[in-house]
Amino acid sequence: MPEGRPRNPYDFVPLEGNPQSRNGLGDNTQEAVKASLHSGRLVCRLTTETPLYIHGEGAQQAQGQRPFFRAGGRLCIPASALKGMVRSIAEIVADGCLSTLSERAARPQAVPPGYGPCDQVDTCCPICALFGMVETREASGEGQATPLAGRVAFSPALPVGSVRTVPVRMPGPRGGPKPAHRSFYFDPGTGKVLGRKLYYHHGDRYRDSLRQAFDDLGKYAQPITLEAVEGDFAFEVRFENLTDRELGVLVYSLALEDDLRHHLGFAKPYGLGTVRITIETFELVAFGGLPGGGKAPARFLSYDDAGTTRPGDGAYWQAQGLRDWKARPNHAAAYTRFKEILHWPRHEIFAYPTFQWFKGQRGARVKVTLDQYQGRAAPTTPTPTPTAGRRQGIVERFDRGWGFIRADDGERIFVHHTNIRGTGFRTLYRGERVEFDVEIGPKGPRAVDVVRLEGGKP
Repeated sequence: MPEGRPRNPYDFVPLEGNPQSRNGLGDNTQEAVKASLHSGRLVCRLTTETPLYIHGEGAQQAQGQRPFFRAGGRLCIPASALKGMVRSIAEIVADGCLSTLSERAARPQAVPPGYGPCDQVDTCCPICALFGMVETREASGEGQATPLAGRVAFSPALPVGSVRTVPVRMPGPRGGPKPAHRSFYFDPGTGKVLGRKLYYHHGDRYRDSLRQAFDDLGKYAQPITLEAVEGDFAFEVRFENLTDRELGVLVYSLALEDDLRHHLGFAKPYGLGTVRITIETFELVAFGGLPGGGKAPARFLSYDDAGTTRPGDGAYWQAQGLRDWKARPNHAAAYTRFKEILHWPRHEIFAYPTFQWFKGQRGARVKVTLDQYQGRAAPTTPTPTPTAGRRQGIVERFDRGWGFIRADDGERIFVHHTNIRGTGFRTLYRGERVEFDVEIGPKGPRAVDVVRLEGGKP
């Protein structure tokens, strides 16, 4: 970064390079609540650590005044904002797809294999299966979209006790993400996206970050005033038919760890919207306890006469979510960066590069990368060493359960999904690096005991 300048306010959690199997809902049906899976609710408290602002409505916006969101005249955090906040974390924790990535922001070839936004229900990633998605068929000419309802529902968050409104003066919006500055969004070597974007917390230095922004922008700041809030809010999360792994992901993505905080709402680049989520009540529904042996409802929408409840162990499921993440072989780089970005408490000023800096970059032959700007060395990708007696290569194609691997010596070798190491639904993605043994079958050589290689992304 330029001498004396603060760090850039956003950074990226790298992809793990081994996307999770996309087998849709599997056996986790939405047609009826299953006693063998987890259904229940979480009562949560949201506490602001820095002022929070959610876009409201009103004529005052025209005069540079931005009111906070209200429902029925009452301050409120909409359910959609809460769900989006938690889902973005869950996609990191479970290594799901890049659900919000558009072709406008990144061309398909810039997305590593297996990380493109899910577009079909029967092959969606674990997080789309949990939170819901819309299946698109336009590409096939059918012109229809089929929704998949999520199995997690959020209520709006309403004030608890005294919630204060505080005016926050900030520069006017500078527009959305600008991936046109490619060296801050894409790997200069591979051209692939750097990962999942998160903003650093500023702590009590958010005021200094705002002053820095006004100094940098000068007469171009076009100030606006936000009606931000400070205080506590309460909301509920209801869930149905969750596996152990899904419940762990949900609880960890809500509560995080003691030294981490969420980011919510507007003006995150300036340090606003740092919030803490606390799970105050955790209830699981035991449908087997219904009077007279009654059956579970077709959809678990209400607790009224739904069954008996029993306390859930929030700390256990929070820890389980973290254990499952750390059990994946390629988790280390992602988890380390995730912890570094969302660390709390933090007392640091962050600021975008100045207009003059960006202007200078336009004519530069070699662009400054985000790693360089942030003052760290670029990560190195180790070259996998073949296991004795085994071969390596790149997946050339894989579709409908079979495909071909182009071995390093140039030989083209058939591969079937039953010969991929693992359990359940197994697949490969074009461009992945793999290691395998070779057997000679009736139709020629075929790859067996196929495994993805850590650090083997194309």
